Amino acid sequence: MLAEALKKRNLPDVMKDQETGRPITSADWAGHRKALLEGLARAEYGILPPAPETIRIETLERREEAFGGKAVHEILSLTCPTPGGPFTFPFHVILPCICGESISESAQVRVHVQGLPDVSRRSNDAL
Repeated sequence: MLAEALKKRNLPDVMKDQETGRPITSADWAGHRKALLEGLARAEYGILPPAPETIRIETLERREEAFGGKAVHEILSLTCPTPGGPFTFPFHVILPCICGESISESAQVRVHVQGLPDVSRRSNDAL
């Protein structure tokens, strides 16, 4: 039953070279495995687009005395052009303060970017 279902799907034999049809040997395996993983990633996630020519960052909100005066908290929006129009998403930057002064730009900063489940359906005006 499983064999019949798989045959109907006309899946390629992953243990054969797709161009020559010859069986994959242990010597071929490393290169063949890499090609299989790349093909699966391309089918699952698509192709990585080229880097955008421009990226626009806007400050949506800035709180100087966040977390009881221990940090500066900014909510930013990052906009990149895409073939389907601009794509915008918000992210938060939190910079710790030392004695009332924000830390220098040379200090280590962690940026957490978290997508929203419905971000692809929102218009840029809504963000």
